[in-house]
Amino acid sequence: MRAKDQSHETHFLKLLKSREHVLRKSLHSLIHGIELVETVSTHDVHDFKDLAGAIHQDNINHFSITRMEDELLQIDEAQKRIESHLYGNCLDCGEQIDLKRLESMPATSFCVNCQTSFELAKKTVLV
Repeated sequence: MRAKDQSHETHFLKLLKSREHVLRKSLHSLIHGIELVETVSTHDVHDFKDLAGAIHQDNINHFSITRMEDELLQIDEAQKRIESHLYGNCLDCGEQIDLKRLESMPATSFCVNCQTSFELAKKTVLV
């Protein structure tokens, strides 16, 4: 079975659309929650522990928003690859991405080997 088959493309497009819907809904809720928190002024905080907790939660929320936005971009790119019938091929080596990997991560752009190499190289640069 190949991901390029029409039935597979339809299946993965549905998976991507479903994930996109969940992310957009979560993103909306998270952004709306941040807006509500930001309307509470800092003088309403009664001690530094509350303020530190609020700042920490704000950092987590902003990180979550960034991750969701990144995933939405990946989903958009995967949908474009489906439209151009390039979906399912690794963007690095060109080999077919395993269907099990695509099932679990339909927006992925790379096969396991290339993704692993990329992450190891990134880790080496950071060290």
